[in-house]
Amino acid sequence: MKPRVMIVMFPWRSNNPYKFVSEVAHILSFLSEKVIIVSDKKRLDAIIENSSSIVIYDTKFSMHYITEISPAIYSIFLWILKMIYIQLKEALIIAKNRRNIDIVIFYMAYPYYLLPLIIAKFLRKKTIEIVTRSKPSLIDRLYFWILDGISPESRGIIERLNLHKYSQKLLPEGARFIDTEKFKVKRKIKFRENSIGYLGRLTKEKGILQLIDACELIAMKDGTFKCYIAGEGPLLDAVIKRAEKLKKQYNREIIRVLGYLPDEMVPEYLNRIKLFVLLSQHSEGLPTAILESMACGTPVLTTPVGAITDIVTNGYNGFLITDVDPLSIAESIERIHSMNLTEISKNARKVVLSRYTLKKATKRFTHIVSRLQRGDRYDKKYA
Repeated sequence: MKPRVMIVMFPWRSNNPYKFVSEVAHILSFLSEKVIIVSDKKRLDAIIENSSSIVIYDTKFSMHYITEISPAIYSIFLWILKMIYIQLKEALIIAKNRRNIDIVIFYMAYPYYLLPLIIAKFLRKKTIEIVTRSKPSLIDRLYFWILDGISPESRGIIERLNLHKYSQKLLPEGARFIDTEKFKVKRKIKFRENSIGYLGRLTKEKGILQLIDACELIAMKDGTFKCYIAGEGPLLDAVIKRAEKLKKQYNREIIRVLGYLPDEMVPEYLNRIKLFVLLSQHSEGLPTAILESMACGTPVLTTPVGAITDIVTNGYNGFLITDVDPLSIAESIERIHSMNLTEISKNARKVVLSRYTLKKATKRFTHIVSRLQRGDRYDKKYA
């Protein structure tokens, strides 16, 4: 008999977590009798197609960015109230559906899922967290002690969070998948323009300001160079102003700011650029933009944080950079653009096809669910 699964997700302000959860729900819909998702229903409805096997319960509230509401003290207070209410709501939904679920998966919920986890355990439901973080925290011990199963999103997370000591609870990788028919090579790397691209939130932590400074250094020597920046965030206005200033200064467009890029336009965007750049200065999980770029045969230049080193091998299928000052970034981009990137482009797509297709992800989640039910230990064969 197929298990009945509930996915509990904290209703973040950012859009990406909803996309990730919809992908996991899609996989589980083939493996489960029913999939229940608890989060922001309106935002999930916009992503998930109508399905008789997927039911969405609404938390009623979604979170906001602290900077969106003034004064800051009121914004913080409201955020905390919402966080408490949402956990109470999720716990209540679990209790009301106790006869309709066997397994509760906490995904994109950390660290705000303690109350629903306790309720799920009290009701004797099997509980899993799909772990996406790479930085250890003191509260991890409590969560890992309560949980029945721990599914790291990538192999490297096992080492970084020292999950070996929970070997009896370790499950196969809970990595997502990339639609490799949608994200594919449409334009060979040698035919692409002399350009780089960025796609993501425009924040200091993503290194966007250093990237712009590096672009100016390159443009001073290379009259054909162009940078495309796609995304939104608190630095959007500042990025637009810098781009306009550079355009006036050099009498040509060096940086094109695209703003929000709809999902259907992303594959074409990634096939236009020769190099995708992500300079995160904090611990990343498994960045979807990097996987999508690699699936399109677009090499990446990125920092070795979080799970990125589980995907990118320097000089083989992409490039790693540790020094993110503008000069170092500029020199790296110039060096990469001078290389023959054909093999690296092929290797980038190859790694996605080997591990991050729908077929591979379905196999992983099949073993996650079955091993949790049987109480089996971690097996690298299915990671």
